[in-house]
Amino acid sequence: MISENIIEKTLKENVRNPDAYFVFATQTAADLWADRITETSEVHAVATERFIAWDTFKGESIRSRHQDKKAVPSAMRAIFTSQLIAENAAAPFLKSCIAPEYAKTASGFADWISSFLPGLSLWKKYFDLSKSAPDSEDKDLLVIYEKYRAFLEKHSLFDPAWETPPFSADGKHYFIFFPEILSDYAEYKKILEDAKSDITVIHLPEKDGSPSPSVDFFPNARTEIRNIALRLRSLHDDSNIGWQNIAVHVPDMESYGAYIDRELELFQIPHVMRSAKALSATGAGNFFSQAKQCVSEGFSFSSVKKLLLNTELPWKDGESIRQLISFGKANNCICSFSYDGKNIDVWNESFRRNSSEKRAEDFYVSLREKLTRLTGAQTFSEIRERYFDFRETFFDMENCPEKSDRIISRCISELSALIDLEQEFPDCRAPDCFSFFTKYLDGKAYLAQTEERGVQILPYKMGACAPFACHIIADASQSALSVVYKELSFLRDDKRKRILNREDANVTEDFLRLYAMNSYSQPVYCTASAKTFTGYAQASSYLIENNRTKESAEELHAGDFYFAEKKWFAGGADSKNSPFPEKISISQKKSEARWEECQDKGNESRKSGGTAVLSKKIQKIHFTESGKIRISETNLKRFYQCPRLWLQKTVSGLEQQNNEAELMDYFAMGNLYHKILELYCTELKKKNLPVHYEAEKNALNDNYRQILLKSIDNAIQIEKNSFLAKELLKTTKTALSAEIEKTVIKFSQIFEGCIVHEVEKECFYEIPGKNYVCTGRIDCLLYDDSAAEFILVDFKTSSVPQPLYYGNPHEPEENEEFELPDFQMPMYLYLLENQNPPVEAENCGFFSVKAGECTPVTGETLFERVNAVSKKKNPPEPVLQEQFAPTMQKFKECMELYAQKIAGYDFSVTHENQDFNTCNSCDFRAVCRRVFNISRQD
Repeated sequence: MISENIIEKTLKENVRNPDAYFVFATQTAADLWADRITETSEVHAVATERFIAWDTFKGESIRSRHQDKKAVPSAMRAIFTSQLIAENAAAPFLKSCIAPEYAKTASGFADWISSFLPGLSLWKKYFDLSKSAPDSEDKDLLVIYEKYRAFLEKHSLFDPAWETPPFSADGKHYFIFFPEILSDYAEYKKILEDAKSDITVIHLPEKDGSPSPSVDFFPNARTEIRNIALRLRSLHDDSNIGWQNIAVHVPDMESYGAYIDRELELFQIPHVMRSAKALSATGAGNFFSQAKQCVSEGFSFSSVKKLLLNTELPWKDGESIRQLISFGKANNCICSFSYDGKNIDVWNESFRRNSSEKRAEDFYVSLREKLTRLTGAQTFSEIRERYFDFRETFFDMENCPEKSDRIISRCISELSALIDLEQEFPDCRAPDCFSFFTKYLDGKAYLAQTEERGVQILPYKMGACAPFACHIIADASQSALSVVYKELSFLRDDKRKRILNREDANVTEDFLRLYAMNSYSQPVYCTASAKTFTGYAQASSYLIENNRTKESAEELHAGDFYFAEKKWFAGGADSKNSPFPEKISISQKKSEARWEECQDKGNESRKSGGTAVLSKKIQKIHFTESGKIRISETNLKRFYQCPRLWLQKTVSGLEQQNNEAELMDYFAMGNLYHKILELYCTELKKKNLPVHYEAEKNALNDNYRQILLKSIDNAIQIEKNSFLAKELLKTTKTALSAEIEKTVIKFSQIFEGCIVHEVEKECFYEIPGKNYVCTGRIDCLLYDDSAAEFILVDFKTSSVPQPLYYGNPHEPEENEEFELPDFQMPMYLYLLENQNPPVEAENCGFFSVKAGECTPVTGETLFERVNAVSKKKNPPEPVLQEQFAPTMQKFKECMELYAQKIAGYDFSVTHENQDFNTCNSCDFRAVCRRVFNISRQD
């Protein structure tokens, strides 16, 4: 801040002259000075057209000598570049700018080549003066220069950057403020100096020895942003500065913008984000890129989902979209593919096998046809015509959000501009019109107009010349604030400096001086942090650093009512030393009111029969028709893990949302292996064949092998795998067969000679005198004829559940509380012994399909069989039936308690079983909200 602002002084002296025009670096600065001068001078109104931006000044007052030609539009530069790349792809002539091996896939070079076309004239001038021998890069640039010059001549165009145009004052006098901060000032410097009678250039004053602005340096970006919010509140509350008279300037808006926006919302600071985005970076404007992605990826699931779940587009048929996404996820429609010389559309093949999904199929067919036509348009006119055809079918513009409507309209407006060029230059067309259009939208910035007032959040440099009561600069780090203008930046640094023979213009300090100059009420406030959102940083060397990294939390959060509230809550017994905040924010007040409202609704729900609704669902799902509780080992295990988890999974039906399609279901291979073993054992039972393999060859004989191969084929077809999964399994059938055969051989080694008694047996037992029944499905029940004993086998995909026993079966301890055992084997043994006729299965164990190993649980016979095959040095001791009795007893006690809890609708949790660590790792913790972490305390 200085005593008299040179801009304000110049305006006051000349604003009454109607021929005086004032040129600023940006239109933002021009508009704000037009407003301010009416407040600080005797002039109460000014013509806004006299306050103009540098770009407007160039377009209106510096004109080409070629009055019969038009300035080349940026779109025509892009069209020329696309033609150049297509021509080079057909017969490569560029050697350095685009390596010949990448010529056919060089579309990514388009923006870079377009960007340096205006600078080629300057390069050519200095290259000729250097009289150096051209290298491969120079030869490429000479080719591009000549082709671009011929392109301009052919279409009667001129590139303003290639001209040395005369200046036309038209009776006006221009005051140009601080042109040294303009990136292209050097190109126009001579023109401006030659027109001194019509132009007054206002330069930055010489440094007067006053100290540089300071910068508060914080430990991290979050603390930095919090302190910016606190400074804003202090400026408004303590210094009585209006919100609209403060500006926050952000060098990296992409990383910092969203966090600043959220922080100011939390601190009730009205603000306006003035950062423009590319049209394609908005949800509505991204439609064209998403449409192109769908077609180019053959309507992969991810591209279709991304397009159809774009909520900023006014989709007409939401139900069909939901059905199509659900169908694609369920049927693994990840992508289409080519196989055996044929292109296969995974969606069409999946629909062919699921004819019931007619609505989703019709939607997909129409979507595919319309998008293919749209992206295949040969002209910009066709793109517009086919877009409106698509919109008529799929969009409901009557219910389109206003924001989306404006963005889509702007995209179509840009398309209309391309159509105008297409009609004006019919012989000059882009090789791929739709790809060109989507790329064109990437370079078109869009800033939504708003009537909201508040703190202005601006990109750095935009408002350097603008007057604000206080300027605040966020992320004032060395790299973020560096502003160095590099002429001919498309060249290597060494070559560029050799050709130009001058240093690059570093205007970093000029910008900081301007911010300090135009902060007219309070000194400019700069902040930086050691750890930013993108890495580590240091404060700008042009600023005086105030190191705040060592300050305490209380010092860093002075005036922060959120921190004061948190400290009071976390204080516990010491909360008296941390008084509750004197005032709370609007958001806190709204949250409290909302919480009370929810509590009232909860009470009303309970009074109006909320529990009755819950009990009705429980009875429907977990009770038999006769009114008895149905108990399975899965629900028993889930309930003792957590009663709330049991409610959410088995009654509410909640599950984690997953909108991704996978090649195969996570459990698909395990289920397939399980199914193969089931079919294999079923076929052995049907043919009355014992489990057998040829020990001397360690292989299955031909008969058993054929049974296994048939089981594999049937399992692939029977399993509920999608079309894509089945095709994949078919291609890997040889490897799959070899792998499963190894598993069956290991199974046969352990159970050699056993007869298959039951496969996938459904068991049910209604316990006399009890209010519950037991249910379960037993994988495989074998009979060992030599030992005259049954062996119960349960197939597991990989791991075996733990613990298997209640305590140590070999060293029983009375009156000890142990971890609850797995309920599967106790449940199955209990069911078998209560069947009609009863089955006494003293031997039981788990067989791991992937590992091909058996883990015995009880029974001397099974332990002997397993130990004989594994040949371990220290084989486990057999667990006999009487040793398994404590586990069976604990299972029955748990079953009894489970029935009591369900009957009494008691789903309370305990601190012993459901502690913080258990709950914090639960997938449903966000729904349950039982545990919290405040100030690192549980």
